[in-house]
Amino acid sequence: MKGLILTVIAVFLAACSGGKAPTINRIDPNTLVTVITADQVAMLDLHVTDNGADIKVLRQAYEPLVRLDHKDSNKFVPCLATAWKIADDNSSISFNLRDGVTFHDGAKLDADAAKLTFDRLLGRDAQLPLAAPPYRHAYSSVKEIAAEGMTLTMRLDRPVAHLVLRNLAMFSASIVSPKLIQSLRGKSEQEAGVAMGSGAAGTGPFKIVNFDTSTYSVRLEAFEQYWGGTPQIKNVLFRNNKDPQARFEALKSGQADIVDDLARNQWSEVTGDFRLVSFWAPNICYLGMNCKHEKTKEKAIREAIRLAIDQNELLPLYNNTARPNYSMLPQTFVEYDANYRAPGLLADMETRRTEAKKLLESAGALGREIKISHPKDDRPYLPGPSKIADKIKQQLNAVGFKAIANGVKNDEFFRQVSLGVYELILIGWMSDNGDPDNFYGPLTDGDDSGKPSFNNTSCSMDMKVHEMLRAAQLATDDATRISIYRNVERRLQEEVAGYVPLVNTQQAIALGKRIEGVVVDSLGMYYLSSAKFRK
Repeated sequence: MKGLILTVIAVFLAACSGGKAPTINRIDPNTLVTVITADQVAMLDLHVTDNGADIKVLRQAYEPLVRLDHKDSNKFVPCLATAWKIADDNSSISFNLRDGVTFHDGAKLDADAAKLTFDRLLGRDAQLPLAAPPYRHAYSSVKEIAAEGMTLTMRLDRPVAHLVLRNLAMFSASIVSPKLIQSLRGKSEQEAGVAMGSGAAGTGPFKIVNFDTSTYSVRLEAFEQYWGGTPQIKNVLFRNNKDPQARFEALKSGQADIVDDLARNQWSEVTGDFRLVSFWAPNICYLGMNCKHEKTKEKAIREAIRLAIDQNELLPLYNNTARPNYSMLPQTFVEYDANYRAPGLLADMETRRTEAKKLLESAGALGREIKISHPKDDRPYLPGPSKIADKIKQQLNAVGFKAIANGVKNDEFFRQVSLGVYELILIGWMSDNGDPDNFYGPLTDGDDSGKPSFNNTSCSMDMKVHEMLRAAQLATDDATRISIYRNVERRLQEEVAGYVPLVNTQQAIALGKRIEGVVVDSLGMYYLSSAKFRK
């Protein structure tokens, strides 16, 4: 899927720039908030992208029916729907939509407009083709959508309304202007991606007015007709800079008001009138082991790799802003079992390394060359990827492998993920909705036919795990869900052995001297609708 996304992005950028990128208009700096990110904004089609930098921009311009409470991701709050009712049998949800909402292009919100967005997302309209949107699976249980006036009803193929409601709070379920959607009819997926970017129109507090493809910069303006009241900040500029020192200098000099990818060794220097918002994030970094690759298909080899890796040795590379994680769920989740360790991991490292060598020897794999693929660019859960990959390489070599760390550019890295052309892959995941299903589903599961999802880096799927995850979706009481998910983790570690969880990390957002009122939610997403300049 990542390969498909990158193809669409390339076409989008080429079409947007036309050989010469549009320029960002000069604006009064006293009205401008500048946000600098490490990631590049690349695609402003919310049905196609899963890129973090894109999502940060799209969250300011588009809105879903419901949101997760900023302080508690287990609570829902109204957004474009003012109220909703879940049927007693948990198999349908009816939404009362907000009156008087206008899209950025002048269209009006009603149930037909909302339905049109989901018709495209779910592939229910042949004239709005999308081959494989990365978040479509989250809404696969939506069997039918009925629109009548300001009431939108979703009927489900199984009683999983509570999970669907949580997924509807994700950015990918935000409502797009019906005028924009209608303009996509008959266009190819690539052409539609260009149109979605150049004509972006949501209901959010800011409207996208310019995307400079030469610098990956996006400018937004306050939307005066915003139903929640016109924002006090009139202009927002998202810029990209991969250099961590340059991002920090921009913050200190006032060239940036928000830096959301500040290097961890710089956090302690954010003092005085500057503010650092840090938190334990719902994320994990892990090592994916390809169960289908010739070098890693033997379970004994993968078990040896797991025994060889000492998560504690990675912590200094995170400047002590990470903690060991022993599950494919982060420790921020109540479903995380703090007492569980995969087989052999309770032993001391000397014993573990001895056992790992025995496994390799019995498999005839001592001295086997093995490659660790990793991104060259920092990720929120993976700062300094080459240093972390090198430490893992040293640990594997200590038990008898000949490991190689191979850093590749992000586009090639995610192409490898989509094609499964790797042996070991250093990667991570950040929660979209604060639910365990959002980790186990994309990272360890697949479809009913047994085909692994494109983010399942084990390239393998256990049908028993699949059944357990389906049961967890149906469960409505916390105790049952916790029990199922903890048993899922045990089976994944003991039977599949396709992943080595590494760490759960802190993340931070740095705010400059001029700005206040930025809302950072429990998932680490920030919103600028209530931001203002300090007096």
